[in-house]
Amino acid sequence: MVTIIGLGIAGGEHLTLEGLRLLKSCDVIFAPKGALPAPLLGLAADFRDTSEFYHQAETERLLTEAVLAEAPGKSVAVCTVGHPLIFDKPAAALKEACRRRGLPCKTIPGISAVDAVLCEL
Repeated sequence: MVTIIGLGIAGGEHLTLEGLRLLKSCDVIFAPKGALPAPLLGLAADFRDTSEFYHQAETERLLTEAVLAEAPGKSVAVCTVGHPLIFDKPAAALKEACRRRGLPCKTIPGISAVDAVLCEL
């Protein structure tokens, strides 16, 4: 099972209770290291830093391949900054790859900068 978890816009401070519960129960966490507060880094026995993927020309492919290599038989969480379905091409590519392979994939929303803008409007 792959779960894409939105961390919100405050360095993990906007993580939902559902997201936190799933992080505590997963086998592998993929996330940019600076996006998670230190206490959350220790939730999974296996943490994978995705920071390097976001400085590559093929971010979507690199992240998707790394996650799909771990997904069979494991519970995998992929953390994104903000909301995983708003302006997040790597998360969209991962969701589509999971769909094509028949792997269950769930998305947990997070607060996006778009939310703050809409509230002001």
